[in-house]
Amino acid sequence: MLRQNGVLKRTSWGNALDAVAKGIAETIAKNGPNSVAFYLSGQLLTEDYYVANKLMKGFIGSGNVDTNSRLCMASSVAGHRRAFGADTVPGHYADLDCADLIILVGSNAACVIRCSINAW
Repeated sequence: MLRQNGVLKRTSWGNALDAVAKGIAETIAKNGPNSVAFYLSGQLLTEDYYVANKLMKGFIGSGNVDTNSRLCMASSVAGHRRAFGADTVPGHYADLDCADLIILVGSNAACVIRCSINAW
């Protein structure tokens, strides 16, 4: 989906990929390679992780790559409880409305966060 005039609308894969590439390129041109990050799904295959890391580190030139695999570990739970008082990732779904570009890879947000998708 792409946001057009403040409304999310269905689009083709080609248009979506063009928008992603343009958004990343414009952000890097304006703010440098460390202004973008990849937060990858823990469901990706090893080969997918490899390609994503090569894209971010080798092509874009940033080390800003992380996965929810790390955040799903017990050490993360302990750290979140200590830092935030609860086992939760800091952030809020309302932040999505403020984002100019959101890229989901290896995730089906419509299934995982259905209540949020339905709100849009």
